[in-house]
Amino acid sequence: MSNSYDILPKLYQTRGCMRLSRSATVLVLCVVLLCRTATVVAIPRIDSLNAALNTATDKERVQLLNDLAREYRYIALDSSFMYARQAQMLAEKLDDKLGVGFALRSIGQVYDNQGKYDMALDYQFRALAAFEQAEHQPGIASSSNLIGDIYRAQEKYEKALTNYRRALEIHRSAKNTERIATVLNNIAVCYLRQQQFDKALDTMLYAESLFKEANSPHVAWAWINLSEYYSRQSDYANALSYALRVLDMAEKLNDRRSFVAALHTIGLSYSRLGKSDSALIYGLRAKQSAWQFGFRDELKRSYFTLSEIYNDMRRPDSALYYYKHFAALRDSLLSAEMQNNTMNLQMQLESAKQDEQIKRLSLLRNSLLFGVGMLVILALLIANRYRLKKRSEEELKRTNDEILRQQSILEKQAAEIELTNTELQSTIEAVHQRNFELAEINREKNEILGIVAHDLKNPVSNIRMLAKLLRDDAPTLSLAEIVEFSGDVYTVSERMFELITTLLDVSAIEQGTLRFNFSVFEIASLAENVVNNYKGRAHAKDIIVHFEQNQSIEGLERYTLVAYADKNATLQILDNLLSNAVKYSPYGKNVWVRVLDDYDAMLKDSTPTHNLMAPSQEFIRIEIQDEGPGLTDEDKQKMFGKFTRLSAKPTGGEHSTGLGLSIVKKMVEGMNGKVWVESELGKGATFIVLLPKGNSVV
Repeated sequence: MSNSYDILPKLYQTRGCMRLSRSATVLVLCVVLLCRTATVVAIPRIDSLNAALNTATDKERVQLLNDLAREYRYIALDSSFMYARQAQMLAEKLDDKLGVGFALRSIGQVYDNQGKYDMALDYQFRALAAFEQAEHQPGIASSSNLIGDIYRAQEKYEKALTNYRRALEIHRSAKNTERIATVLNNIAVCYLRQQQFDKALDTMLYAESLFKEANSPHVAWAWINLSEYYSRQSDYANALSYALRVLDMAEKLNDRRSFVAALHTIGLSYSRLGKSDSALIYGLRAKQSAWQFGFRDELKRSYFTLSEIYNDMRRPDSALYYYKHFAALRDSLLSAEMQNNTMNLQMQLESAKQDEQIKRLSLLRNSLLFGVGMLVILALLIANRYRLKKRSEEELKRTNDEILRQQSILEKQAAEIELTNTELQSTIEAVHQRNFELAEINREKNEILGIVAHDLKNPVSNIRMLAKLLRDDAPTLSLAEIVEFSGDVYTVSERMFELITTLLDVSAIEQGTLRFNFSVFEIASLAENVVNNYKGRAHAKDIIVHFEQNQSIEGLERYTLVAYADKNATLQILDNLLSNAVKYSPYGKNVWVRVLDDYDAMLKDSTPTHNLMAPSQEFIRIEIQDEGPGLTDEDKQKMFGKFTRLSAKPTGGEHSTGLGLSIVKKMVEGMNGKVWVESELGKGATFIVLLPKGNSVV
C-alpha cells in the first residue's frame, strides 16, 4: 500500500534529523497530519440525500432522515444524533414503527461510539422491540448485532456471543454473505478477548474470505481485528501491515472509527519495532482524531497507547502523564455508567409506583361503577371524569415531548462543554510538551558550548605559545626546531579544524541543509583508497590494516560492486569508522576492511521500506573490524547518540568529540542504508554498513 501516510517514517531518514530538532520535527509533522485529518470529505450520497430531503414528506422523509443518520454514524456523531432524533419524532407522529426502530438504532450507535453504554443498550433494546413488533427480520438481526457490540465493549462476552449468534442465524437464513462476515468478525473479537486465539484466527480469516467473496470494502473490519490478533501475539510486523491496509481503506470509506483504531495499532506496532518517532506521530494522531470525532472510548485508548509509546522510549514522566489521563477518562466513563444505572433503577422504581397507583385507581373506579351503576347522575360524573382524564393524558404527552426536546438540547450542550474541556486540556498538553522540548534544546546548546570551550581553549593557547616562541626566538632557533614547532602548530590547528568541521556537519544534518548527491560508483576502489590513506597513521601504532572484497561469484573470476549513494558522504563514513578502529586499537593489532555483496540484506531487515531512491533492492555490505577492547552492553545502547563518551579510550592519546558515530548513522540512514555494531567485551568490534546497490554489475 502506498499513500501519503507511508512517507512519514522516511522523513526522519531522508532529512537526517538529530536529537536536537527531533521533537520539534515531530510536533510540526503532527500539526500537518492533524490538519489533514480535519479535512471533510464530500460524500455524494450525503449530498443526494440532503437534496431529496427538501421535498420529501411523511414516511419518505422518515426514511431519508434515518439514511442520513446512518451515513453520519462514523463521520460526525452530532449530525447522526440530530437526524436520528428528527426521524424518531416524525415516525412516532406518523405511527411508523419501522421508522422508529431505525431511528432508535442510530441513536444507540451514537451513544455506543461515545462510550455511554447504558444509554446505548436502552435505545438498542427499544429498537429491537420496534423491529420485533414490525416483524422486520433484518432489523432484528442488526439490533442484536449492535447489542452484542455494546456487551463486548463492557467485556460481557457471553452475553455478546448470545446476541451475535441470534443475528448470525437470521443472516444465514437470508443468505446475506456480507452481513454474515460482519457478525463472524465480531464473534472472532470475543474469542480473541477470551484468549481463544486459534478459534479467533480461524473465524477472522473466514470472515475476511466472505468479505472478499462479497467484494465488500468492509473487509477492513476483518483487517483491523487481524492486526489486533498479531499485536497480541507480539508479531508487530504483521500487525503493522494489516493496520496500514485498514488506514488506507478507512480513509477511502470515510470510516473514522476504523481510521482511529488503525492509528492506535500502527503507533503501538512502530513502538514495539523500535520506531519511536513514527510511533509517537501515529499515537498523537490517534488521540487528536478520537477527540475531534467525539469517540471517548477511543480517546481513552489513545491515552493508554501514548503511555506505552513513551514507556518504550524510556520517558517515564510522559508515560505517567498519559497514563493518568487514561485512568481519569476510564474512571469518568465508569462513573457515567454508574450514574446511568442509578437513573435507570430510579425510573424503574417510579414506573412500578405508577403501575401500583394505576391498579388502585382502577380498583376504585370499578367499585364506584358497580355501586352506582344504576344512577344516571353518577354515570354522567364518571363520563365527565373520563373526558378530563383524556385531556390530562394529551397534556401529559405534550409535556413529555417537551421534556424530550429539552433533554436533547441539554445533552448536546453537555457534549459541547466536554469537547471544549478536552480542547483546553489538549492545549495545556501542547504547552507542557513545548516546554520540555525547549529545555532539551537548552541542554544540548550548553553541551555544544562546553565542547567548544573545552576542546578549543587549549589548542588556541598552544598555538599562541608556539607562535610567540617562533616570533621572539626565531633567530636563535635551528631549522629542525622551527620545523618541529611548525609541525606542532599544524597538528593543533588540524585538530581544531576537525572539531569545527564535525560541528558544522552536525548543524547541517539537524537543520536539514545537508543534501545527498546520489550517483552510481564503484565502492571497492573507494574503500581501498581510504585504507591506503590510513596505513601511515596505522603504522605509527604498529597496526596492520587489511582490505578484502568479493573475488568470485557463481563462477565469475572478478566482478565490480557498484553502490547507489553519495560518494563524498560514503568517503566520510568510511573515514570516520576506520579512524575509530585505528584510534581505539592497541599497538601491534590488526584492522580489517571488507566490501561484500550482501544478497540477504533485505531478508534480514524486518523494517518496512517505502520508495527507496536506489534502483535496486539489494545491498552492499561494508565491515570494519578491529581487535580493540570491545563494547559493553551500555556502550552499544548509546554509541550512536550525540556527545557520547564510551568506556573505551583512545590508545594513542587521540582526541574524540563524541559526535562521529552519530554523524555516520544519520548519513547512512539518509542514503537509505543501515548501520549497526556487533561486539563482545574484550573481543573487538565490527561496524557493519549496508548501502543500496546500483544496477551495474560487471
